[in-house]
Amino acid sequence: MKQQVIEDVNIMPQLDRAGGLDMHKNKIIGFISCKDGSNQEFREFGTYTCELQGYHRTQLQMLLADYDHVQKQVDFLDKSIADIIREHYAQASECFDSISGIGVKSAEIIISEAGKDMSRFPSADHFTAWCGIAPGNNESAGKRKNTSIKKGNSYLRVAIVGAAWAAVRMKDSYWHALFDKLRKRMKAQKAIVAVTRRLLKVVHNTLETLTIYKEKGIAHFVELQAKAGLYYNSKLSWPQTNTD
Repeated sequence: MKQQVIEDVNIMPQLDRAGGLDMHKNKIIGFISCKDGSNQEFREFGTYTCELQGYHRTQLQMLLADYDHVQKQVDFLDKSIADIIREHYAQASECFDSISGIGVKSAEIIISEAGKDMSRFPSADHFTAWCGIAPGNNESAGKRKNTSIKKGNSYLRVAIVGAAWAAVRMKDSYWHALFDKLRKRMKAQKAIVAVTRRLLKVVHNTLETLTIYKEKGIAHFVELQAKAGLYYNSKLSWPQTNTD
């Protein structure tokens, strides 16, 4: 393996490429504590072999101190947000637990950005537009030219798109079946946007009514297919009228 020397001017880029400070914190602590009388130690660092000298240890100690400080602030804020949600938005948070794909962090972001007062949105479509997930209306000769996501609340959009991806990965769920159905006629990226719009409408209804969401499940699509089959079979069996 080619030796990669970490210099003081580029130690952070090397840490990033090796997986980041968080992933290798314990290994870095081992580097710092290793004192065998030599001014150079060679250790495996991810896919890199690092040559550490005395001033590298000093830099790493400072980076670890900064990391621990920031992590404590993040933990403090996480606890503060959880306390606020529990005190003021407990019912909304409980309702979100019933929606596939929406975890604790996603629920916190949705509540923080959108609140629980949906009266300011005339409809679920207005809510999706505010989030930047409303479909475009640029059509010509029956063909839609642009279906890209519009500008909107970027924090909420990132959270809800992530929740949609999590939901479609749950096999035997309504969202997984919906995604598979959409994938038959469009690319995955467009399909996930369509799923996200549907999920946002569920979020809007949940916040508006503060009721537990009852997922339709994969049986919903089986039932639709059965109804469609009965309809077309009955249509084929209709007596043909004689126009002569």
